[in-house]
Amino acid sequence: MKKLFSTYSKSALIIPWEEERNIQVLEFGHVISVYYDYDGNNIPRPDFAVRKNEESCDYENDQTDDPTQYGPLYNGFYSYTTHEVVESIDDTFGLFGLKDKHGKVVVEEKYWDIGLFSCGLCPVRKVNGNWGCINEKGELVIPHIYWDEPVFNKNGVAYGNNSLIDDKGNEIEDTKYDSYEPVDEGDRYYKLVVFSEKQEKQIAECGVADDVTENIFDTKLREYAARDVPELRIDYSHFNGEPCVIRAAIELLDEYEEIVVKGKGIIVGRTGKSSTIYDYYGTHDGSR
Repeated sequence: MKKLFSTYSKSALIIPWEEERNIQVLEFGHVISVYYDYDGNNIPRPDFAVRKNEESCDYENDQTDDPTQYGPLYNGFYSYTTHEVVESIDDTFGLFGLKDKHGKVVVEEKYWDIGLFSCGLCPVRKVNGNWGCINEKGELVIPHIYWDEPVFNKNGVAYGNNSLIDDKGNEIEDTKYDSYEPVDEGDRYYKLVVFSEKQEKQIAECGVADDVTENIFDTKLREYAARDVPELRIDYSHFNGEPCVIRAAIELLDEYEEIVVKGKGIIVGRTGKSSTIYDYYGTHDGSR
């Protein structure tokens, strides 16, 4: 791992263009951006300094000509309803069905809520009931046993009832949790937290617990990238790298108050207003 340079400012460091070898420092106090090369030299605003929109082959944001369309056109399907919809702060309720992009009914209006397709599965919620998943033919393939909507990532993993599940509805071994959160932009890594009895008692009494640690599960490799990481010490924003980068970031925890893990193997250590930037691969371009 190569130490690149340090900067002293109240800032957030990001790499907005992974194919370019530049680092942007956003100065919140002055709402300006400063750019550096990997040697720490201040450079002018690059010509490409407009973030590119990431395109997804799975998502279609357009509406159809169907006046009953309720949800977006997604993977060639959309939810529809001819019934009155009840919307509250916490949820949306009604009688929803599913149509394909040609307007053909796949599922009649019978569900309280319908989610978006992922991995060929669409979450559906029974009236006054739990969530399950249907396939593209409208067949129920995962039963209605989940409290929350099971949304699968590209690796076919979703949150179930206190454990991760695969796209067949099977619990993934050794993934029990009390609290969870996706941790990276690419949705590859999931943060799982298990509370001890003492911590559960603290949460019940005052809403927070001491000495909470996080386990980082790699849904691509189906194994833990790290275990027992101090809570809130590592920020994985905009990160979709390899487990080795996470482990390298953890090794820096004793030196900094906070560690930020970015794409292309970039790790930022922060203490107060000082930030130090590391290149894990040490090649300036993220190659190995």
